[in-house]
Order: sequence, then structure tokens, then C-alpha cells
Amino acid sequence: MSEYHELHCTECKAAIFLEEENYKRRLSDGKIFFCPNGHEQVFREPTERKLQKQIDYLHQHVEALEEENKYLHHAINGYKGQLGKLKKKIKALEELHHDARVL
Repeated sequence: MSEYHELHCTECKAAIFLEEENYKRRLSDGKIFFCPNGHEQVFREPTERKLQKQIDYLHQHVEALEEENKYLHHAINGYKGQLGKLKKKIKALEELHHDARVL
């Protein structure tokens, strides 16, 4: 024997009985169903759940940005090291060029 969920129409307050399977399906898919008098019914996602989803998404986004930030700082430090080496080479070449002119 199936279990039923008793709901009430938001318009006319008529009793609506949904079998467990249909209740779970409508709860998860958010599709429209009707009361015995033909009024449309739908399960809306609670505001708290919506906000929690948004918070979770933002936390993930922040984590991804923090990882990207770490990567960029590491890359910048690597480029700074390369730049320092190139400056030393340029300075050495300038000194060699200057010494060659003196001769």
C-alpha cells in the first residue's frame, strides 16, 4: 500500500493527496501539479535553501580565486627572478662593451 502526503491548495484549501513517489518527484523537479479544483500548485525552493546554495557557490568561487591568486603570485616571483638575472646580464654586457671601447 502506498503512502500519501496530504497537502492543501494555496487557493481554495482543498485537500490534495500525493503518493510518496509523486510527492518526491514534484518536490525535486519543481513541476506544476493541480488541486482537485484545477488550481496550479508547485513546490518552490525555500529561500533559506536558495541562499545556502548561493553561499556555497560563492565559497567555491572565493576558493578558486584564492588558488588563482597563489598561482599568480608564484608566477610573478618567478618573473622577478628572471628579470633580475636579465638585468645582471645586461649590466655585464654593458661593462664588456664599455671595456671594449676603451681599448
